[in-house]
Amino acid sequence: MIKVGQIYKEKDEELFVVTFANSSGGYYAIKNNGKTFSGVGLNKEDLIAEYSTWQEAVNSKEFRNDN
Repeated sequence: MIKVGQIYKEKDEELFVVTFANSSGGYYAIKNNGKTFSGVGLNKEDLIAEYSTWQEAVNSKEFRNDN
């Protein structure tokens, strides 16, 4: 199930955070380059972290690539 605050990694290694999700599998997201987009359905294997809110997720070490 797609949830707000989840961080996913795309094939090109770009990260994004889910900022809105509905029960039909639709979502809005923001990439770590600041661009926003929408989509439907995600691969659970691409999930790298989960936070309570999207604000926590975009400030996380995973999303900001802090080591």
